[in-house]
Amino acid sequence: MKAALLLLALVTPAHAGHSCAETSEVLGHRRCTSFGAWGGLARFPSLTFDTELFHEDFASPPVGAMTAVNPGVFATTGTTMPDSSAWGMRFRVGAPLLLRPLYLAFELDIGGLSSINPSYALLSQAVAAVGAHAHVTQTIMLSAELAGGGRMYSWMTGAEETDGQGVLEARGRIDWWATPHLTFGVSLGTSLIDAGDQTFTVGFAGHLRAFDATFY
Repeated sequence: MKAALLLLALVTPAHAGHSCAETSEVLGHRRCTSFGAWGGLARFPSLTFDTELFHEDFASPPVGAMTAVNPGVFATTGTTMPDSSAWGMRFRVGAPLLLRPLYLAFELDIGGLSSINPSYALLSQAVAAVGAHAHVTQTIMLSAELAGGGRMYSWMTGAEETDGQGVLEARGRIDWWATPHLTFGVSLGTSLIDAGDQTFTVGFAGHLRAFDATFY
């Protein structure tokens, strides 16, 4: 009997200390989150979705078509040559590899080249990037990447002209964890094919798993 009374005394305060906020208009009806409900998020894969603004500077005109497409439209000299730069949006999906801290990401770039004469000068690019990252603080993460793929250019000069080339870049990036599921970051890249080609990006990313399910 004494053992039962002692057990009741220990259980009663713990139960009395439990509370749940009233959220229903019905008197006495409470809606409480079940213990461990947050664990359901662990069923999601560790995917990252980036949206970035990119700017690329080319050391030389990016397409051979600029030198001899249509006389009077593109020229090797003079002021009719399009500017050697591009702006656009980068959409990226990434996921960690089994051998952490390595990760794999796929990117799609859509943008335009600054130009004078052509009606438009579009750039599209698709690459895959392999990288490794490390946390230097609880909220700052540094990464190094190697990215490879291809890009295509399109112009309208009475008839549509297209050209393309391979892409191979070395990159460095820094990301700040604003919340466990949101980061803001910038990156710098340099081409390993055309010396002098430089890429800069700035943007934000959403993460399905808090801190990509990785803790340092």
